[in-house]
Amino acid sequence: MRSFTRRGKSILILAILFLTIFGTAVSAQEMEKPGVAVYVSGSLPANEKKVLGAYLLTAIVKSGTAVSAENAEAFFIAAMAEEQAKGDGNLSNARIYELGKQFNIRFICVAKVTSAFDFFIVTTRMIDSEMEAVIFKGETQSPLKTIEDLTQASNKVVENMFGESISGTQTAPKAMPAQDSESAVGATTDASTATVSVTGEAKVAVERVVAAVKAFKDATAKSIDAANAVKTAAQSKNFSAIMDAKKKVGSAAEAVKKAKEDVTAAVEALNSAGPEATAAVKAMGIDLSMFARKDGGGGGAKGGKESATHAEETTPALETRNGVSLGYVYSGDVTIFQLGFAQVRPISEMGLSFVWETNVWGGWGSGRDQDYYGPGYVERTYAMLGVNIPLLVQFDRSVFSLETGVQADILGVFGSDAGAVFNAGYVVGGGLRFGFARFFYRFNYGTGYYSQMFGVRMLF
Repeated sequence: MRSFTRRGKSILILAILFLTIFGTAVSAQEMEKPGVAVYVSGSLPANEKKVLGAYLLTAIVKSGTAVSAENAEAFFIAAMAEEQAKGDGNLSNARIYELGKQFNIRFICVAKVTSAFDFFIVTTRMIDSEMEAVIFKGETQSPLKTIEDLTQASNKVVENMFGESISGTQTAPKAMPAQDSESAVGATTDASTATVSVTGEAKVAVERVVAAVKAFKDATAKSIDAANAVKTAAQSKNFSAIMDAKKKVGSAAEAVKKAKEDVTAAVEALNSAGPEATAAVKAMGIDLSMFARKDGGGGGAKGGKESATHAEETTPALETRNGVSLGYVYSGDVTIFQLGFAQVRPISEMGLSFVWETNVWGGWGSGRDQDYYGPGYVERTYAMLGVNIPLLVQFDRSVFSLETGVQADILGVFGSDAGAVFNAGYVVGGGLRFGFARFFYRFNYGTGYYSQMFGVRMLF
């Protein structure tokens, strides 16, 4: 009896030890997967966005690619609250990157819901808030009327993003990349490792598509590296380095454009080669929907309306920029110099921006007063110190800009006529941009005086 009891205890201890080790291994495996949060925008009420976001997050976790981020719910609540406060229904990429960093969430699935007739189009993009880039894309259509619709739409769009079947067996789910060289192309396979079960013209078309997609990935990776180089140069405040980095960005962007055109041409050849060629590419996990022609020609592996929506999803992020403002102000017999902080916040992709500054003014003036103790006049001089705050709307077109708005300033006068002067009025002006510097002229007509300003605003 004692022997049996001791044996039972030994087996129990071994079982507990095994379960502990197994649980630790599973936990370690889960910890290796990145945390993901979801943000939903578009043509749905807030409550329905929350439900769709929960289903999308569940589908991502089921895919085996990632786990739910620790702050995923807090991130979603903050994003929805900011969206409602903003009023126009969408957060910019730049703001989503900022929120991701704020909640320490690197990967965010951004879903956009667009209504079309009696169904909805759900497009998703997985973004890397650290690299500030899109790494995967997906799309599906659904009426979104029932729980089954939500489940199917969530699973389908996640499958399109990662090229993996959620319901099927997965032995090696796609991992989130440390770098985003995939750049929204989806699961791609090199020509050297691809298994192509087609021959003749179809095989040539498939190999051409694989090579073109690989070239596009390489060009996109170089473009991202160039963009990161601009950020590094901007932090160094080195004008030459910034200009050199921007030139590389321009060259990289042209290379990406050329590579995308090559892929589009290869897709058209693929479509002409027959359905077996298209099926072979789809089986390799290559998503060609983003390379569709906007005019409807060349639908890629999906074609038609679904692909056109992807092709149109190329809106750049609108980024707020900060810097300094330097200026020279002239008004009658008064000369003033200014130094201050400036911020430019884009409000439209058509070139409209909101500009505000907080400037310190310092200068001097002179005048003539009648001499009450004798004939003639007495020359007097005085110093001035104050604060100036203009609020402007700016319109950019190429290197030129126009701006208008209001301005308020208060000046303290020190000298024979000590006191304070307050001025408020409207402002009109314009300028020229050279790199990160904008040279401007403004005319201010106010309640206390009018003035002219020549200055430069430098943004980094």
